[in-house]
Amino acid sequence: MNILKSFNKITYYLLLIIVGSLTAIILGEESVTLNGLAVGSVLYVSTITIASIEGYKGAGIAIPLNLMGLLMSLKIYNDNGNFAHIVIAYFQLGNAISCGIISYLSESQMRNTKRLEMLGKYDYLTNVLSHSYFNRYYQDIIDQNNEKNISFVIIDIDNFKGTNEKYGYKQGDEVLKAAVRRIQSKMTTDSSIFRISGDQFLVSFKDKSIKEIEQLSNDVKEQFMISNFKLPESMETISIGVSIGISNYPSTSKEISNLLEDTYKALSYVKNSGHDNVKVYENVFSELENLILDDHDLELAIKTILLTINSKDNYTNGHSIRVSEYSYKIGTLMRLDQSDLTRLKLSGLLHDLGKINVESSILNKTERLTDEEYDKIKNHVVIDKELSKYIPNISEHENAIRFHHERYDGLGYPEGLKGLNIPIDARIIAVADAYDAMLSNRPYRSALKKDKIIEELSFNSGKQFDPDITRMFIDSLISGEFDEVESRIELGNIGLV
Repeated sequence: MNILKSFNKITYYLLLIIVGSLTAIILGEESVTLNGLAVGSVLYVSTITIASIEGYKGAGIAIPLNLMGLLMSLKIYNDNGNFAHIVIAYFQLGNAISCGIISYLSESQMRNTKRLEMLGKYDYLTNVLSHSYFNRYYQDIIDQNNEKNISFVIIDIDNFKGTNEKYGYKQGDEVLKAAVRRIQSKMTTDSSIFRISGDQFLVSFKDKSIKEIEQLSNDVKEQFMISNFKLPESMETISIGVSIGISNYPSTSKEISNLLEDTYKALSYVKNSGHDNVKVYENVFSELENLILDDHDLELAIKTILLTINSKDNYTNGHSIRVSEYSYKIGTLMRLDQSDLTRLKLSGLLHDLGKINVESSILNKTERLTDEEYDKIKNHVVIDKELSKYIPNISEHENAIRFHHERYDGLGYPEGLKGLNIPIDARIIAVADAYDAMLSNRPYRSALKKDKIIEELSFNSGKQFDPDITRMFIDSLISGEFDEVESRIELGNIGLV
C-alpha cells in the first residue's frame, strides 16, 4: 500500500513537470534559449517543491531531473554555441545542489516531527501508550462509530499513593514499571495498553467476549497476588493488589460513548467494596433483578444502590451513610419513637436515590452548572419508578426523598413548601445533609471547620433550616453529643438498616 502511495506521488510530480515544461515550450515559441529558460524555471519551481515536501524521497526525483536538464543544456550549447545555455546549465547545477540541501533540512524536520509524535504517543516512564494518545484513540472510535465489539479494562494499582509516600517516588516508578510487565505478560498481542493516570492503566480489546476479558483480567489479578514486588534500592518486598473494572460495547454498555464511563463505574464499585477484585459493569437495575427482596436481602439491595451512586459522584462517597447516621442521631435527640427512627435512618440512606439518573459529568463538574444541568440536579429528588419496585415500602420514604431540598422560608424545590408543611423527616435530613456537605471536601471548596459550620447553620436557621431542629443540632455539636456518632462512622462501625 505504501509503495503504491509513493508511486502515485512520483507519477503526479512527473506529470506536473512534463505539463509545465510543455506549456513553457509552447509559450517560448521557437526560441531554443527561451525554451531552455522556461523549462529550467519549471524544473526549479517543481523540484524545489518536491524536495521540500518529500525530503530525501523528493531529492531522489528532483536532483536527477535537474542533472538531466544540465546535460541537455550543455548539449544544446555544444550544438549551437549559444552561451546562454552555459548559464542555464549552471543554474540547473545550482538547483540540484539546492534540492539536496532543502531535502536534508526537510527530512530533519520530518524526523523531528515524527519523534515528537512518538513522544506524545508513548508514556515516558512505562513505554505503554499515553493518556493523550488514548483520548485521540477513543474520540476516533466514537466519531467513526463502526466498532462491532470493543472492551475496556481499567486496572488500578491499589494504595499506590501510600507506596509512593512510604518508599519514595523513585521506588514507586519501579513498581509501576514492574506492574506494566505483569499486565503485559497476561495480555493478548491484539490488545492496546494505555497509562491513563498515575496509577491506572486501560487495556482495549476488540472482538472478544466478556467471558474472555474477565478471564484475562482475573489472570492479571492473580499475577499480582502470587508474588511480591522487590524494591531495587532497599531490596524490600511489598505486596501490591489491583482493582479492575470492565465494560463491553455492546453487551454491557449500550452506547459506545458511555463505554469509558461505565468501565470507571465498575472500577469504583470494586474500590468502594473492598479493592483487589474484578467487576464487569452492570446496570443497577440488572443487578437488582437478581435479588429476591425480603428483609434479609434489603441491606444488599441498599448497598448495591449506594455503590452505584458513589461510583457516579466522586465527592459523595459514603455521604448517604453519614447522612443516615446524623439523621438518626437527631431523631433520637428529638425523642422520636423507634419505628420513626428506623424509617428516618433508611430515608437518610435513600435521600440521593435519584442521582442514579444524573450524568457523572454533571455530578462531578467543578465549573458553574448551566441552567439545564441544574434542572437535572434538582430532578434527583424524583424517585425513579423502575428503581422503586426493588425497594419494599418505598412510599414510606418518598416524602423525605422528595422534599429534603425544600427550605423553611419556602424558597426551596421542588414545590416550594414552607415551614411545618415540609415533612419532618425531610427537615431533619436537610440539616444532616448540609452538615455533611460542609464537613466534606467539595469540587469548589475545601471542608469547613466545625466553628464555621456552626456559624453557617446559625445564619440559615429559620431560612433554609427548621429553627428548632437546627438549635438542637448545634447544641449537640457544642456539647460533644455528636462525637460518638462521628467516631463510629470513622471506624466504619455502622449498619445500613
